[in-house]
Amino acid sequence: MGIPIRRSPLVPASLLRALCIGILAGCSEDQIATPIRPTTATLVLNTITTGGNPDPTGYVLLLDNASFAQLALSENRELPLPPGQHTLLLSDIAGNCQLLGENPKTISVIAGQRLGMTFQLDCPVLSTIEIVIATTGVSLDPDGYMLNRDGSLLQAVSLTDHAHLAEVRPGSYAFRLWSVAGNCAVAGGSNRVLSVGEGQTLTITFDVTCSPRTDDTPGEKLVISSREEVGGDANLEIMNADGSGRQRLTDNAGEEAIPELSPDGNTILFIDWTANSRKLVLLDRAQQQEAPLTTLGVDRAVWSPDGTQILFERRGSLFLMKADGSGEKVLTSGGNDHDPYWSPDGAQIAFTRGYDLYLMNVDGSQPRRLAANRAAGPWSPDGRSLVATMLTGTVCYYYYSYCYVTNAHTPADLVVRDVQSGAETALTATASVPEWSPAWSQDGKRIYFISASTGNPDIYAITLATLAMEQVTTSAAREEWVSAGVVGLPVSASRTRGAGIRRP
Repeated sequence: MGIPIRRSPLVPASLLRALCIGILAGCSEDQIATPIRPTTATLVLNTITTGGNPDPTGYVLLLDNASFAQLALSENRELPLPPGQHTLLLSDIAGNCQLLGENPKTISVIAGQRLGMTFQLDCPVLSTIEIVIATTGVSLDPDGYMLNRDGSLLQAVSLTDHAHLAEVRPGSYAFRLWSVAGNCAVAGGSNRVLSVGEGQTLTITFDVTCSPRTDDTPGEKLVISSREEVGGDANLEIMNADGSGRQRLTDNAGEEAIPELSPDGNTILFIDWTANSRKLVLLDRAQQQEAPLTTLGVDRAVWSPDGTQILFERRGSLFLMKADGSGEKVLTSGGNDHDPYWSPDGAQIAFTRGYDLYLMNVDGSQPRRLAANRAAGPWSPDGRSLVATMLTGTVCYYYYSYCYVTNAHTPADLVVRDVQSGAETALTATASVPEWSPAWSQDGKRIYFISASTGNPDIYAITLATLAMEQVTTSAAREEWVSAGVVGLPVSASRTRGAGIRRP
C-alpha cells in the first residue's frame, strides 16, 4: 500500500520533493507548480453521404473562407480550432448533392472546448419527368394552358405539347394543368401527384377533350359556384336551365364565389375570395377575360336592372358604385345590413337588417321594415314579390354553403312574399334542412335554389303554379351559389380570342 505524506513545518521542502520523486516516480517541480493550459479547441467533425451518385473526390472544408481540410464522403475527424468566432463552409459539393442543414455554420469556441459538427449530404441519381399534353375535340382554346408544379407556375404549354424536366431529385411532386377552357375536360382531373425515386424516367399525360360551348347557344342559363373536388377550391360553371351542358368558366386558385349574371347576359360579377382578400371581378363571358375591380372586402354584390351600377355589401353596410368600380357611395352604415337585392324598376332595394326584411329607396332613404324573422331574397321579374327565407333560430348567411352566424335565429324555409299585401306562399317545408341562393327564372314561373336535403348541396327548381319541385343537378360536386339569366347571341359570333382564362 502507498505511504501517506503529511507536510510538517519541520520537514524541508527539498525533502518533500525528493520523496515525491522516489514514491511517485515522475513528478517534476514544474508539473507540481504550473499546470499546462490548452491553447486550442477540438472540433469533432462528421461527414455523412447517402445516395447513389456521390462525388468520390469528397469535399473541402473552408475555415473563415480559407481552405482548412480535405474531407472524405463519410468520415469522423478531430481538428484543432483557435479560440474565437469562426465560419465553417463545406465546398466542392457536386450539383446533384444536397446538403441538409445550414452551410456555412458559424460557431464561437474557447480554448480547451470540445464540440461536434455534422455535415449530412444526399447525392442521388437524378431522374427525368416527361409531361405530355394532348387535346382533341371542337371549340379548342388556341391560347393553350398553364402548367404548375407544387403550386408555382412551371411554364405555359400549347394544346399539343411536351415538357421535359431533367435532373429531378427524388421526392413527391404535385402537377396541375390549369387555364383550361370551360368546355374542355381533362381526363382523370387536372391534378397529378408523382412520387419520384432515383434514376427514373417517368411520364405524366394530360388528355384534354373539348366539346361545343354551352353558352354558344342562346337561352336561359344557370351560372353557379361549385366545388368539384373534396378539399378543392370553388370555380364558376355554366349550364342550361335543366342542368344539361354543364361546363366550367373559371379555373383559378382560390374561391370564385357568389356569381351574378348581368341583365344582358354578357358579364358575370363574382367575388374572388382568397385567404388574404375578397375582391370583385368582372368576367367577360364572350372573351373569357377577367377584370378585377379595385373594391375590396366585399361580401355580396348584385347588378342594377340596367347593368350600369353595382350594389354591394361590405362589413354589414350597403354601398353603390358604377359598374367600372368608380363613384362609390354609402347607402347604409349600421353594420348589420346584408343580402341586398334591387327591384326590377330600379326604385327600391330589399335587404336584411339584423334578422328582419327591409325595403328602402335606391338612394338609401326611407328604410322600412317589411317583415320580421325574414331574410331578403331576389325580386320577381314583375317586381310584385320577393323570395324570403324564414328565420327561426340563428341567422346564417350561406356563402359557399357555410353558415355565418350573426344572430339567434336559424334559416328554415323559403317563401314568396307579396310586397304590397304581405301574403306569403311557402315554397319548402323542411325546417331542419337549409335552403339558400334563390333565383327566379326569367319568365317568373320557377325559382331555383340550393338545398342539401340529400346530404350533398344540389340545385332544385320549384314551379310556382303547382309547387312541384325537381332536382336540377345530381353530381358529386358541392353547389354553393346559383344565378339565373339569359344568354343572347352565340359567343362565337363575337369571340376574338380563345376561351383560355387569364388573370390580368
